[in-house]
Amino acid sequence: MLEANMLPNGKEVTGSALAYAQYARSSLEKIAAGASPNAFSMPSHIEPTWGLLYACADGIGFYVHPSESAMALIFRGTGGKPREPIDLFVPLDSAPKAVILRPREPRTAVGRFLRRHSGNPQAEITLTWTGTDGDRSMFFFAQANLASFEKAAAGKIKIELRTK
Repeated sequence: MLEANMLPNGKEVTGSALAYAQYARSSLEKIAAGASPNAFSMPSHIEPTWGLLYACADGIGFYVHPSESAMALIFRGTGGKPREPIDLFVPLDSAPKAVILRPREPRTAVGRFLRRHSGNPQAEITLTWTGTDGDRSMFFFAQANLASFEKAAAGKIKIELRTK
């Protein structure tokens, strides 16, 4: 699998979805290191952090590749430190749960066409788990391949499906 090659420690991915989190990359790095997501704001004016929301045998995670834009590389220069990958991993023993909120299905052919070709997310996903300091939750917005993630995660965690 292509995704398995991208993840650290050779984790074998059973399902994944392209998604983004409305956190700055620096905030997401701190969350992956153990900070509570509630300590960080999710401002709407920032560039979201894109990654792979994945399920594997021992948990659920969100992996952000260490890529940088051409302008960021130029400003960093040769002496700067390159970005590190981010792997926010929630093991199954943390009792993760997910709520998947999908938009209502359009009733007309025009509505279905617009939905298919719009930039709106396929679903909003709220991932909740128990951390060292209590319950934690994060919001993700799935853009593509949601069915693969949903199918792989369904056998591992409790998933609640809702419609807007």
